[in-house]
Amino acid sequence: MPNYTRIHSYENSSIELWTFDDPVEGELFKYKITGNKKEPMKTTIFINDNIVNSNKCEDPPCHEEIMIPPNSRGTTLKINIIDSDVGNIEHVFKIK
Repeated sequence: MPNYTRIHSYENSSIELWTFDDPVEGELFKYKITGNKKEPMKTTIFINDNIVNSNKCEDPPCHEEIMIPPNSRGTTLKINIIDSDVGNIEHVFKIK
């Protein structure tokens, strides 16, 4: 089984974003968000600026997955994380 790779850590925050691979159209995209949080984290997922998923993680680390729709190659997937320490933080991927 492959291991997660840290994609990004955010300045002034303990939040880190981890994935197996970049998002690929028609495939399952898995990621996790880690950090020493005392409060729930809220994440919102956008594909081409349209919300496709939003949830609250009560007990970090948060393990999430989303199916990348067909015919989405070349578009963007954005993960927005609401962090009580620094506000909104986000990471944008290009869908392969």
